[in-house]
Amino acid sequence: MTATISKLRQLRNVGIFADHSHGAGTPDFRRYNLIYGFNGCGKTTLSRVFQSIAGDVRTPGGLRNVGQPEDLTPLQGVSRSEADDIGDPERRCEPIGPFRMMAREGVKIELVQAPALGTLMVLFEDVARGYFRTIHFKPDNRTVPEPTWQGYSTGRIDGSTLIVETTGLNEKTWLDSNGTLHSDKLRLVEQIRPIDRGQYLEYRITADDPQVLAKPHTYIRYFERSAGEIGEHVCTV
Repeated sequence: MTATISKLRQLRNVGIFADHSHGAGTPDFRRYNLIYGFNGCGKTTLSRVFQSIAGDVRTPGGLRNVGQPEDLTPLQGVSRSEADDIGDPERRCEPIGPFRMMAREGVKIELVQAPALGTLMVLFEDVARGYFRTIHFKPDNRTVPEPTWQGYSTGRIDGSTLIVETTGLNEKTWLDSNGTLHSDKLRLVEQIRPIDRGQYLEYRITADDPQVLAKPHTYIRYFERSAGEIGEHVCTV
């Protein structure tokens, strides 16, 4: 005798389903069933558009942004670039690197998964300063990538948390608006986890550069799911 599933009576706290019941108008399963979901309807809690919340705003759970890049502690004697409009990559409409970009007020991103390629794309509304990022879940360890603005990022899943490690960042960006430079030893570790059934993302990033920083520096940002799309942003100097 073969057992079959005819219906799901109730779904609670699964993906976007807080409390879903099998209604009278919902048909039972048949021998063959096609289950389809639109983007953002439960297949994943990451492939969506998110925007950072303001510094004085709390999530429904009382969480709020903590820290900023400018709180980091450079090693004694470490030189800083002249913090002016000419030297700052942000003022020149150039990519500013993940560490500064994710801390900006109102930053808007879209996360796009490409399972066939084993990657997650991070698209920024401010394409000039944010550019875009590719997170590799199947990294090619046979070659050493050339240093770039965004570096080379690898990702893995630990429970409900996406952990991203980034190295290979070129030395054209600053760590903060004070002109703190970094070396080729800079390593970024990001921890991204959905909270409140995917309505928010908790984003935690740590910068570690033993040649520049007295200690690793971490800040936290919260991103709220946005119903809209990322728009067109034109950077002018």
